Amino acid sequence: KGIFQSIAVYSMPALYQIDDLVQCEGDVFDNFKKFNVAMFQADDDFFRVKEIKNEKDKLTIILDQCANVTCAAAFMCPEVAKLGCDHDLAGYPVILDRVNAEFRRPHTIAKGDDYCDFMFYRKGTAPDTEHLNK
Repeated sequence: KGIFQSIAVYSMPALYQIDDLVQCEGDVFDNFKKFNVAMFQADDDFFRVKEIKNEKDKLTIILDQCANVTCAAAFMCPEVAKLGCDHDLAGYPVILDRVNAEFRRPHTIAKGDDYCDFMFYRKGTAPDTEHLNK
């Protein structure tokens, strides 16, 4: 777990190409939402999107299949699937200020729920539930 969290401070900004993303024309939070929609919809075999709800100050992406869970099950080590979740919890805080966002995810498949719910809020609009993130 510690290694994934240590790596996340470098890999999350790289994944989002954060230095370029923040320089795109338009509202940085809106661009961050567009990037997430494109990334999660890019390959149905990786993460299967059940629903996307794009609101003015919030983007919700609900997944009903997680590639981390599928891969971990394939090599009979389901407990390592949680490392992807832990990576997010360590990595998103590194980039959120730069994209004017807050992150909430109270449910993950890898940690025992039926779905993952990624919720990105415009900074200052998220409920005080960060402690429930999985």
